[in-house]
Amino acid sequence: MEVDGHQMNYGMAGENNTTTIIILPGFSLTSPIIEFKSLSDNLSDKYRIVIPEALGYGFSDTTDKERTPENVVSELHEVIGKLGIKNYYLMAHSFGGIYCLEWANQYPNEVLGFIGIDVSVPKQITLPELKNDCKMITKFCGLMNFLRALEKKAFPTIDPNHKNYTKEDIDTIIRIALTRSYNKTVAKEGNYIPKTLVEMCDKKFPENVPVLNFVKIRSPDGNIYKPWVDIHHEVITNTTHSEVVELDGDHILHVCFKNEIVNKIKEWIP
Repeated sequence: MEVDGHQMNYGMAGENNTTTIIILPGFSLTSPIIEFKSLSDNLSDKYRIVIPEALGYGFSDTTDKERTPENVVSELHEVIGKLGIKNYYLMAHSFGGIYCLEWANQYPNEVLGFIGIDVSVPKQITLPELKNDCKMITKFCGLMNFLRALEKKAFPTIDPNHKNYTKEDIDTIIRIALTRSYNKTVAKEGNYIPKTLVEMCDKKFPENVPVLNFVKIRSPDGNIYKPWVDIHHEVITNTTHSEVVELDGDHILHVCFKNEIVNKIKEWIP
């Protein structure tokens, strides 16, 4: 689909279902459509799942436009508008949560709710333990994807227990990682991340947008890290219909706790 003069790729499953969930990935994910295939396949029996690949991701074009949250959200929203989808739930993993937070504030009358999978929240920039993590992630995510592809190692975002992945899927993600990892658009986005977190530090989800946040309870060193859980509560305004679910797993919760997350979503969204 053409968006702002560029071609943006998107995937859809469960087209005949009424309720829509839009999934956004974490920063520098190689191929959101392929890497969220397991989650999409397990939700598309009940929901219409749309996975837009932002400019610079997957098979979408690159762009020279600044990677501000306003610009990224505007481009993604254009896809949803052209698909004729009026109301929807947003779902994200990792840094995709920042764009969903911006999206919900820009279009509060369209967003029915938000589902976060260990998402970034702006106040993480205030946590001393995470400041260096932020800088490291923006520098090395693309390199890690490239090295995995070069050595043909498993991508941690690919669910090893999901039977619907094909050899073509795996070959495709390796090819994208080798040729497009950390392209100019993703690099520009990475450079903008610290500024984005600072500028959005006090932003919360609107009152009319309920939130279901799945959050890992441990820091990378393996210790219980309560401040991370706390800031996921603080970003919520609608406390009546919102919930924070604490899970003892790694950052890619939708792989290690896929069944629990899918079942909870199906309980939370009618």
